[in-house]
Amino acid sequence: MRKIVLVCLLVVRVWAAPAAQERLSSELLALPRECDNIPTLYRGEVIGDILTRGEKVWFNVSDGENVIGIFAPRELAAEIQITGKYLRRGDTVKILGEFNRACSEHGGETDIHAVRIEKIAAGYALTQPVSKFKIVLSVVLALGVLVLGILDRKRR
Repeated sequence: MRKIVLVCLLVVRVWAAPAAQERLSSELLALPRECDNIPTLYRGEVIGDILTRGEKVWFNVSDGENVIGIFAPRELAAEIQITGKYLRRGDTVKILGEFNRACSEHGGETDIHAVRIEKIAAGYALTQPVSKFKIVLSVVLALGVLVLGILDRKRR
């Protein structure tokens, strides 16, 4: 019951407060005291894994410079389908929530407690073509190993 009241108070505080300003991670991390406990809009790519903690989820969002952890109710993050990993671009989201420079609920971590998550763009697979140089080098090395193997057998 206490958690429900806290979430409701956070939602009221975020929507009753002046309009949230979109901020970059560099600004949030450079001026943490000025940005602490204020409504914040943060935009970026969801990366890594989405970790579930009961009815809440924890995930990371990168704006290209830094990464900030996002803590949100599970239903808000339901739209997120693809997270960024090697050869995969994650969904791009816009987060509205309260920035915490040292969250007492999460052991002093810097995070944003989200009250709204909007998916801006879907993630997609990335391709990384193999260079011709690497193909030629692989063939040359394989032939070299084959020749050395044949010479070694003949010598024995």
